[in-house]
Amino acid sequence: MNNATVSIVIPIYNVAPYLSRCFKSCINQSYTNIELIAVNDGSTDDSLNLINSYASKDYRIKIVDKPNGGLNSAREAGIKASSGKYITIVDGDDYLETDAIEKLLNIIEIENADIVVAGANIILADNNQLINTIQHPELVLYNEDYTKRILSHGPNTVCMKLYKTELIKEATKYPNIKAGQDLPVSIQWSLLTKKVVFTQELIYNYVVARKGSTMSGDRKIYVEAGFQAFYYTFEILANHISLKKFEKELTICTCSKLYTYMFHQDNDIEKNKSKITEMGNFVLKKRKYLSNKKQYRIFIWLLLCNHQIAHTFVAFMQKIKPTLNPYTK
Repeated sequence: MNNATVSIVIPIYNVAPYLSRCFKSCINQSYTNIELIAVNDGSTDDSLNLINSYASKDYRIKIVDKPNGGLNSAREAGIKASSGKYITIVDGDDYLETDAIEKLLNIIEIENADIVVAGANIILADNNQLINTIQHPELVLYNEDYTKRILSHGPNTVCMKLYKTELIKEATKYPNIKAGQDLPVSIQWSLLTKKVVFTQELIYNYVVARKGSTMSGDRKIYVEAGFQAFYYTFEILANHISLKKFEKELTICTCSKLYTYMFHQDNDIEKNKSKITEMGNFVLKKRKYLSNKKQYRIFIWLLLCNHQIAHTFVAFMQKIKPTLNPYTK
């Protein structure tokens, strides 16, 4: 197993009903020189028993059993335990297409890329219905252009990608938050890359609206965590030496995140007042990038005048023209 070319890191927390499908999709890959790092993050359901059962039948499965620390801590533990030249991350309730690793490995080696970004099917958990796809144009990006792409188009997720292990094992800060964990980590990794290749291949199945997931609970808790995740990202980028190269994308993304946050939060706004004001002032200074986004310009002006009025404005605009995505993981 130490000679595996690709490590598949699977963070697992209370996903027993979905775990067999995930494991089977990884074990049965057409490319076989892999190792599976199954990280049990303090599950209280039957997940650990399932992990042990599969590991007893396949020597390629390595188990990391740890106390609950959240998704980022589970991913971090899996990455540290990996030994492959390349790493991919598959959440325990998601699953791969059978030829996923073969396709990604072929691209990353031919292109000598740091990361390959693929597409995904979005699957509704209740009935396994395909409700959408995430698909990218064939694209090669260099240096900060990948950071710009994440901010403007995504995908923010750390899944549906293959990474050079040496890249993502470099110093990374994993914020301990309940949701939105992917963005600050993806951004940190993007700042280390020299070459990223996008493929149109749909190799990942992303299961959303799963009962019991972090994001299926109180929507305000999820949005609050997402806000904290973006603020973490904002702090990384707003003071970065290469800010000038992606400040347009950061400005628009910051405004968009503030807009979403203000829609979902009303009574809790005051506790983040200083962060909201800091981000709003940043956008105001860079408002030239909002020249063709009248709605955002009005929103930022209202936000810096009165947070409650800004919330009312966003709520009104959502009634006229809904733009916020109802599907969450």
